[in-house]
Amino acid sequence: MGKNYLLLGPETGEKNELVDKIKAGLGTEVEQYKFYPYDDFADELAEALCNGSLFSTSRFIWLDIPAEYTENAIRPNFVKKDLSKLICTYLSAPDSDVTFVISIVETSINNEINSFFTSNSPDFISQIFWEMKDTEKPGWVRNFFSKHKIRIESEAVSLILLLVDNDTKELKTICSQLAIFFQRKGLNRITEEDIDTYITHTRQENGYSLFSYIAKGDLESSLKCADSILSTSRDQLVSVFAALVWSFRRLHSVLLQTESGTDQYQAFQNAMVLDKKSRVAKPNDITTYKQACHNYESADTEQIISTLAQQEIAFRAGGTELQRTRLHKLIYDIVINKGRTSQPLDFPGF
Repeated sequence: MGKNYLLLGPETGEKNELVDKIKAGLGTEVEQYKFYPYDDFADELAEALCNGSLFSTSRFIWLDIPAEYTENAIRPNFVKKDLSKLICTYLSAPDSDVTFVISIVETSINNEINSFFTSNSPDFISQIFWEMKDTEKPGWVRNFFSKHKIRIESEAVSLILLLVDNDTKELKTICSQLAIFFQRKGLNRITEEDIDTYITHTRQENGYSLFSYIAKGDLESSLKCADSILSTSRDQLVSVFAALVWSFRRLHSVLLQTESGTDQYQAFQNAMVLDKKSRVAKPNDITTYKQACHNYESADTEQIISTLAQQEIAFRAGGTELQRTRLHKLIYDIVINKGRTSQPLDFPGF
């Protein structure tokens, strides 16, 4: 009988490693599907789950539910009712040829769905993936470089951790890049200055640099930055959306405080993202967020976060056609309309 997996929690690196391991165990002949919850996707998911394949004896189906989807759902039912009903209908009589994986950034899910995974059945497997604690991250970085026979100073570790979100996938990626870079230079000891030099020489535009242009209200530079990102890899859009949403959440936290009378410096120190402290402390960040506070209000950032959530799902669902045009329009709507969607003719070039 096919297995059903419920993978919960914010740690995507270890979660994705398990998904890869599950897929590898199914062999090369398995038919693979991956779905994100966007409008009108339910029929496609239902068809993949319930209809046998003409070309393969087994199917691997992965439903990846992003944070933005659950945030728009009615809590405490993290998964919207229609999708929850579809999932429960399938899980009540799962196909023996299907390996079904549900991944979600929340640490809990609707009771109706969860009940299948608390039934002690060996065919229903649930696991929570927690982010690394702040106290664990420096040790993780040191151990990584130690395996590559590289010593790293504490200040360099701290700088790396400032650059990376709390996720082992991203942390492993940047540490691997650093190890290769410094091994080629023949270095076996890394200082903070070495990390700063690496950043300067290898800097590429990303979601955070795009936010810095948007924060200034600089439409032209924002569009050029978007083009630079797309020219490098269109696959970066997922991380770009994540960076923008995260940055605007932090800005929203700051604006709510300053609009209530809190001193801006104190608001920077108290900034939160999803109930986690995320103070604005780096000099470049302070400059960026001061500019953003001048150009946006909390009502704007609330609208922008909502627009980004909706557009991310649409971008995931759509192809690469008109991707540049759609991204330009999204940036225009953020910078000029403060997140309020314009009609196509309102945007230059449409």
